[in-house]
Amino acid sequence: FQNWDSIGLFKQECVAGSSTPSHKFDLEQMKFFSDLQECTLHDEGGKKCLVAVMEKSVVPFFMLVLERAYNPHSTFQTHAVCHNYAWLTKHVPTKSVKNMSECVNIRLRNAVTSIALPIKSHDMNIAKCANDDYESRNLKVLAGAQTFRLKKFIVRICSSWAPLFGSGEQDLAKTILFEAIATRLLPVLTRMREGSKPEKNAGTEILAEVVEAVKSTGWLDRSDLMLFASPLRAAINLFGL
Repeated sequence: FQNWDSIGLFKQECVAGSSTPSHKFDLEQMKFFSDLQECTLHDEGGKKCLVAVMEKSVVPFFMLVLERAYNPHSTFQTHAVCHNYAWLTKHVPTKSVKNMSECVNIRLRNAVTSIALPIKSHDMNIAKCANDDYESRNLKVLAGAQTFRLKKFIVRICSSWAPLFGSGEQDLAKTILFEAIATRLLPVLTRMREGSKPEKNAGTEILAEVVEAVKSTGWLDRSDLMLFASPLRAAINLFGL
């Protein structure tokens, strides 16, 4: 594991007979695992040895990939990492699963904080920028691009990581509901709506996609997340969704 390549791990490879590229980063298909199985699965003691080896070697390697190589803004990489996470949770103790989930949460939280969404003051509303104002036009384009990027991130995490963590994982829900949606997405969508004509429904389509993604996780129905979900609930009423 010492000579792993952070770029090569997620290199897309085309499989014969399939139009969908596969990822190189698949722990289950790596030779070390088949060798471990062959050496350790002959008796009960061997199975315990396999679990111990995975806990001490494979899990730290996976967490290193999460910290240094995984880009949560990439759909392809997210699918690859989620695939390996789901596989590892079936073979390692609960303590290791908890450590991995904490590592994932930290990586996703850092990914959210890396997205900067510019918001103009009321006297220079994004939706009312003059066409001849170069700076305002650039700001409007940047805000739109970053908003779209954040929307894709939220939908991606809700569809990929949320099902793996289950309903008991609060940190992931708080990261999405508070850090991503309440703190970053909603202020921009609200400002866009204030400066647009009613018939244009600025930001409504973006919010609708986000709402559907969050609803699929069940977070809006949980009493322990009511405080964090309240800004999104208010936005749903404001935008008439």
